[in-house]
Amino acid sequence: MTNPFAYGRVVDASQYCTRPQVEKSLKSMIASGQNAVLFGERRIGKTSLILHVAKKFRKSRVVYFDFLACHTPGELTERIARGVLESPNRSFFNLALKIFASLRLTVTIDPQTGAPSASMGAQPTSRSEAIDNLETALDQLYALHKEKPLIAVFDEFQQVLGIPGGDQILARMRSRIQMHATLPYIFSGSIREDMHKIFSDHKSPFYKSALPLEIEAIERKRFDSYLVKRFAATNRRIDSAVFDEIYNLGIQVTGDIQQMCWALWMSSSSGDTLGSNKIDEALELLFAMESRNFEDTVTVLAPSQLKVLHTLASNEFSGLYTTEFKQQSGILNNQTIGKAVQRLENLRILFLFKGKPRISNPFFALWLKRKF
Repeated sequence: MTNPFAYGRVVDASQYCTRPQVEKSLKSMIASGQNAVLFGERRIGKTSLILHVAKKFRKSRVVYFDFLACHTPGELTERIARGVLESPNRSFFNLALKIFASLRLTVTIDPQTGAPSASMGAQPTSRSEAIDNLETALDQLYALHKEKPLIAVFDEFQQVLGIPGGDQILARMRSRIQMHATLPYIFSGSIREDMHKIFSDHKSPFYKSALPLEIEAIERKRFDSYLVKRFAATNRRIDSAVFDEIYNLGIQVTGDIQQMCWALWMSSSSGDTLGSNKIDEALELLFAMESRNFEDTVTVLAPSQLKVLHTLASNEFSGLYTTEFKQQSGILNNQTIGKAVQRLENLRILFLFKGKPRISNPFFALWLKRKF
C-alpha cells in the first residue's frame, strides 16, 4: 500500500488540499492578465497552489521555470529555454524551437523516452552578452505566448537577487516583462525576505510590478479533515489529539505537517488507530533519516552560533537581547548574539518571521532539543 502523504515536491490533484479563497484570488489575477507574486513561508505549498490554479486555464499552457541554484544570467536564460523546450507536445516544441532559434540552443532527444532536452550551445563571451541573451529569451517567450497563450511561472525568483549584479539583471528583466501586456507572470520563492526586497522595496526595479498574494497555512479545520481522510483511505484512523500535539511541537507549516503524517503512516499498519503514543516513533524515524544532515550542519557552526540555535530551539523568547535569552544561552554580549544570528540566517538555518528569528526546519529544532 502506498503512503498517501507527499512532501518536498509538487503534489498532484489527488493529493492537493484546496484553499478556496486564495485560489479564487489567484485565478482572478491570471484571468485579468495581471502579474502576481506569492509570499509565504517555505514549504507552505506555494508551487502546488500556483500550478493547481494555473492548470485550470485550459486554453493556456503553463510554462514553469525553476531558478534555484542559478548563479549567472546565462543560467537564467538556459532555464527559460529549457522550461519552454522540454515539452512532450511535439507541435509546441517545434514552434518554440523556431522562435528560440536565435539563442543557438543545443537540443538532444532522450533515445529511451523521446523527451527533448535543451542547453545553450554557445556560451556568451561577456556578461553584457549574457544579459542581452536573457532579454532576448524573455521577448521570445512573449512571442511564443502570442502564438500559443502561456502562463509563465518563475519559481525561486529570489535567486536572481544573489547573482553578482543582481539589481542590474532585475532591471533588465523588468524592462522586458513590463512590455508583455497579455502574458501573466507568477513569481514565487522560498526566501520570504528576499522576495519582499524584490517586490516591496521602493528601490527595487520590480517594486509594485506584481499583485501581492499572502499564502498562509491552510485553515486548521480544513487541513485536519483532509489529513484524516488520507489516513482513512489506507485503513487507518488517527485521534484528533495527535494533530494538537503536532502543532504544539512547532510543526505548523503544510509541508512539515505532511512530512510528519508520512512518518506516522510509516510507523503504523493497516487497521491501526494512531494516538499520541505514535508521535515519538514517527519523530525517531525522521531523525534517523536526517541525522547525518543535522550533524553536518552542527559541525560547521561556531560555539556561539550553536548556543543561540539551541536556545531558540528550547524556548520562545520575547527578544534575542533580553536578560532571559542571555542567561539561557550563556552569551551576554549583544554583538556576539547579533553576529551569530546573522551567520545562521546566511546559512538559511534561521529566517525572520514577523521580526523574530525562527528555525527553518522544525524537525532540526526538535532534534537539537533532544541531542544537546
